[in-house]
Amino acid sequence: DHRPFQVLDSLEDILRFAREFRPRVLHGHWLVHLETVALVAERLDVPFTFRAHSFDTLPGVDRREGVRRWFSRCQEILRRVGGQDRLLGLLAFPFSRRLLESCGMPPHKVIDCFPCLDYSRFLDTGPNGDGIMNTGACIPKKRMGDFLRLACESPGRAYTIYPVSYQVERIARMNQELGSPVRISDPVEPVEIGRRPAPQD
Repeated sequence: DHRPFQVLDSLEDILRFAREFRPRVLHGHWLVHLETVALVAERLDVPFTFRAHSFDTLPGVDRREGVRRWFSRCQEILRRVGGQDRLLGLLAFPFSRRLLESCGMPPHKVIDCFPCLDYSRFLDTGPNGDGIMNTGACIPKKRMGDFLRLACESPGRAYTIYPVSYQVERIARMNQELGSPVRISDPVEPVEIGRRPAPQD
């Protein structure tokens, strides 16, 4: 569950909003935005932390123009931003460390970590059933269509997708065209986990 947010389209808007908010520290996600967050931190004279993901540390996986542009400049950006005292640390999957360090990010600033999870909220030791579930962003690299086709090949088993992102409708249409072999669940907010009964499939 996120707090209220605003979509800001320009550096000027970001700076105006940030100056009104007066943060003591900034945090950013996706290395394609690292340079912008570093610039905002410099203008506000505050420290910042950052979170790398996977698409931004695996060259060649994501072919979007902005990601390709990031990889064409990542060495220069990581070396320059990594040397700033304002950058307190960069959280990254352990497999990303080699790329980050080879591009000039100081080793002591790379913090190996997996996504944070409130494990106790999701732990359910009750019966699990024999169904198969999938969750994640419905974007091309996740190949959700393969999951739909797998469900078509074993119709006696329950398949469920807990989808995230802006392409859910595309997956829902594909599912319908295939005869709806997969149940597509509505999003479940984290605060609701544990309050709803788990599907028995």
